[in-house]
Amino acid sequence: MAISTISPWAVYGAWVFLILAAISGCDGTPDSPRTTVGGRIVEVNRVGTDIRAKLDTDDGVVTLAISPGTTISDTEGERIAYDKLYPGFVVEASGAYVDAAAELLIAERMTVLDSPSIIIAEPSEGEVVRQVPLVIRGYARLVEEVVEYRITAPMRPTFIAKGRAIARSPDIGKYGTFEVLFSPKGAALDTGLLRIEAFGLNSRDGSPIDIAVRTVQLALPRVVALYFPNSCYDTARYDCAQVFTTQRPAVGSSDLADVLQLLIQGPTSEEKTRGFFTSIPLTTRLNSVRLADGHVYADFSFPRLGGSCVVTALRAQIEETVKANTPAREVTILQDGITEEALQP
Repeated sequence: MAISTISPWAVYGAWVFLILAAISGCDGTPDSPRTTVGGRIVEVNRVGTDIRAKLDTDDGVVTLAISPGTTISDTEGERIAYDKLYPGFVVEASGAYVDAAAELLIAERMTVLDSPSIIIAEPSEGEVVRQVPLVIRGYARLVEEVVEYRITAPMRPTFIAKGRAIARSPDIGKYGTFEVLFSPKGAALDTGLLRIEAFGLNSRDGSPIDIAVRTVQLALPRVVALYFPNSCYDTARYDCAQVFTTQRPAVGSSDLADVLQLLIQGPTSEEKTRGFFTSIPLTTRLNSVRLADGHVYADFSFPRLGGSCVVTALRAQIEETVKANTPAREVTILQDGITEEALQP
């Protein structure tokens, strides 16, 4: 019986094959080289059980594929859940690209180098807003759990809106969520760009700290809101101050003076069929209107008004219409420049 011998070259070839197999993919092609990228997360989306995070790096935007198997920690080595990564985090990620275009990096390890105290998650930067209310959502990690916000527009000297929201945190040092609903009115609809700021306050001097910023583009269909009594909605007429809104497409600049002129003209024929009527005489004249520090001063010339219920309804029509179309918090109605004589029955 012949005994076969194994050539030393065959042994050598087998070892080469095993080595190549160890460093190659299952199809025999070399694995993509491992790399490390760093930058700021600008967008986070869930894809099934995985996370896709867009990372703004010095070389452009890279998309990270993050899974439950990705090891994520902070600079002190404390583990972070893979679904607790937010826009604004500065991270360093290592892994391999899945394609030659280097567009998707499978993240194997990540280190969170910096995490802001306040994060605006919605809306995204540069988002075009096409409906109201504008929903502002985010995360905050503040001792007092109070998030201040303000909304401004270019070339406008005052705030369009400001206020505060509560971010309930499950524990000290953990993020809580906050939400603000904002409906721009009147001239604010013409601003185009809105700047949203969320921030905390310095406990010593009350100055803003940890400011998070978003800029969005308003693209809303313009309408004006007018308030009238309505016999269909308020059949009993127990409340003279009860007025109801009707909306019309905006025409021209639709500043507050234009809106009040529409109010004086009364409801349209179509609106009358729906029960709207007015307590404002057609001979009423608007003399002037101005807005200062959230306070509107509207000066009219009224004819003699009949009865306290008519006066109450007229006042409600003007006040509600002004507030619906401006950021005004207070309305003062004057008659020929005098407050005391305004709206006397």
